[in-house]
Amino acid sequence: MTLVRPTQVSLKRNTERKRSNLKPRFDWASSGCKQCVGHERLHLDTLPAQQRERINLLHGSLTYRDKRLSGYDAAVAMEVIEHIDTTRLDAFEEVVFGTAKPGAVLITTPNVEYNVLFDGLPAGAFRHKDHRFEWTRGQFKGWSRQVAERREYDVNFQDIGPGHPTHGTPTQMGVFTR
Repeated sequence: MTLVRPTQVSLKRNTERKRSNLKPRFDWASSGCKQCVGHERLHLDTLPAQQRERINLLHGSLTYRDKRLSGYDAAVAMEVIEHIDTTRLDAFEEVVFGTAKPGAVLITTPNVEYNVLFDGLPAGAFRHKDHRFEWTRGQFKGWSRQVAERREYDVNFQDIGPGHPTHGTPTQMGVFTR
């Protein structure tokens, strides 16, 4: 999940970290974490110091409460929820919408109806071997509306990618706002 923090809160949090002698950033050089996915994909070693200092990677789970996720303006769970067991979706909802409570949450997930248009994808197969489920447009909208109602958010939907008259678009997005 990507989190967007307002500048004032970021400055406050960094000051608090310095007072408690915690490092405000993860020390990649001393961690031996050269194989970490985020480090590798972001090419942190190649960024100028000023940009690198603005990046704060957190390792954790979106199904366990984590106070580090609080205080952000927005959260983006891009192609994340389909990797969570359906029995853990209530925990995801509690962490993101109950504990973190950002002003806006963007969630994207595959539209399973579109899968029939992918050459080489067997009928009934998921797009990725780690997907626990893939929702139809109706299923995603139903889940999203229930979450929005329980957590006092509004939700709007957006299609992402080329549209098909019957199968919709490859990706669907829910935009939750308070």
